[in-house]
Amino acid sequence: MAKKKHKNISQRMHAKMRAKERFDLDLVTQDLTNMILMIYNNQAKLVEHQSKRISVYDLTYNGVHMRVVFDAFRREIVTFLYQLTKLDSGERGE
Repeated sequence: MAKKKHKNISQRMHAKMRAKERFDLDLVTQDLTNMILMIYNNQAKLVEHQSKRISVYDLTYNGVHMRVVFDAFRREIVTFLYQLTKLDSGERGE
């Protein structure tokens, strides 16, 4: 049980660091909790299931569009992915 708790703390710290690095966001634990609630309340768009426990979601939080990786087993946001550009998402700028 203690190992799981340690892993949750590590995942939260990693997620906060990636949010700062990739979106210049200084998140606190309550922000991550709010994003998790958005996922559970269908306020985030499922992009893909990577495995039974890992899924990728797009969401908007405080006006910032972001893509997050969510661990359903630990109920934690694992990381924040770089924003997609229009060309990355398959749209053409023509």
